[in-house]
Amino acid sequence: MSHPGIRATTKLIRSRFVWPSIGKDCSTWSKYCIPCQKTK
Repeated sequence: MSHPGIRATTKLIRSRFVWPSIGKDCSTWSKYCIPCQKTK
């Protein structure tokens, strides 16, 4: 099972946490998530 898309993941993370590169970090994490790559 994969996580939601980049936008949804970023929105969820931003609702709970704050740091300067949050958008870039969420995008990078989503693109390179091994379980997600296997299921998509």
